[in-house]
Amino acid sequence: MAAGSGRGMLPQVYDIPKEFGSGLALLGLSWLGRQSTCTTRVAGGRPVVYLHGTGARAGSLAPLRWYQAAMGHGAGFVFDYDTTPDIDGVAFALAEYLDHVMEQAPSAPGDPLTLVGHSLGGLIIRRYLQLFPKHHPVERVFLLATPNYGTYLAHYFPTEVTTMMLPGSSFLDKLNDGSHLDDGMRYVSMYGDSDLFVLPRESMHLQGSEPVIFPGVGHNNIVLSPTVMSKIAARLAPGTQGVCDRAAQPRC
Repeated sequence: MAAGSGRGMLPQVYDIPKEFGSGLALLGLSWLGRQSTCTTRVAGGRPVVYLHGTGARAGSLAPLRWYQAAMGHGAGFVFDYDTTPDIDGVAFALAEYLDHVMEQAPSAPGDPLTLVGHSLGGLIIRRYLQLFPKHHPVERVFLLATPNYGTYLAHYFPTEVTTMMLPGSSFLDKLNDGSHLDDGMRYVSMYGDSDLFVLPRESMHLQGSEPVIFPGVGHNNIVLSPTVMSKIAARLAPGTQGVCDRAAQPRC
C-alpha cells in the first residue's frame, strides 16, 4: 500500500464509535492483568519486545503478542511502563529491561531484537535507539500508529506528555534529527486511514521506513486487527511454536 493514501484530517462519522469502542477494549485488556509478567518462550525464535501506548498497559498488547507466538515468531516480551513526561527516563528503563530480555530469551548470543511499539511506545523505542545506538543489536522496528512528527490533536488534550507530541515540539525536533535512522535497521510504519488521534495521518510515516496503510483501521484497533497481526507476522523470521513457561511465569 502506498504512502499518502489516508483520507485526510476529517473523520468519517462511522469511524468515531469504532475508534472509541476499540479504545475501551484496550483499557479492558489492560485492566485484566499485567501481561508483562508473562514471557512467551519460543525455542529458536528471536526476542520480540512490545511497548504499549498512552493510557494503556501491557495487557493491551496481549492479542498481538499471543498471535505472533502462535505463529512461531519470536520470544514475546512486553515492557510495561508508566506514562510519564520523562520519556528519556522510560528509554533508560527500557535499556535495563532489554538487558533482562537478552539474558532470558536469545537462542544464541548476539541475536538481534525486534521492537514493536504502539503510539507513544514507538516514540520511546526511537528515543531508546537514539540514546543507546549500540546497546543491543536490533533488526526490525515496527511503529504502529506512532506520531513520529506529532499530532495536532494534542492541542485539545494538553498534558505534559501530549505537548511533547505537538508538531514542531523540541522533543520531536530532537528525535527527528536523523541520528538513529541510518544504521541499517529496518523500520516499518504501520497505520490506518481511520486514525482519529494522529492528525495529519502522514505524520505516522517515518521518513525512510516501509509504510503499510490499513483501510478502515484506527488508532486503537490497529493492535487488535487480525490483518495487521498477519502483516507483522509476514515480516518476522519464523521460529517454532511458542509455549508459555508456566512454572516461571504463573500468570500466563
